[in-house]
Amino acid sequence: RQAVRRLKRAKPSLRVGIYVPNVDEDRKIEAKEISADFVVDTVTEAVRQGLTEGDAVPLARATRLKPTRTRKAK
Repeated sequence: RQAVRRLKRAKPSLRVGIYVPNVDEDRKIEAKEISADFVVDTVTEAVRQGLTEGDAVPLARATRLKPTRTRKAK
């Protein structure tokens, strides 16, 4: 996830794909969850997806945690 975010921050129009070999069906990674353009499990599919024309998926906005501390009254 961090690698995808860094690449897309550097060049928003870049299509980023993730190659994940030997993934169990119950541990499937969704491309949308990590702001990737595609997630594949074979080299052939990685090449096919990488060479297709298409727009890059925009980087999802990170949600920031709100501070929990409050200022002390004087």
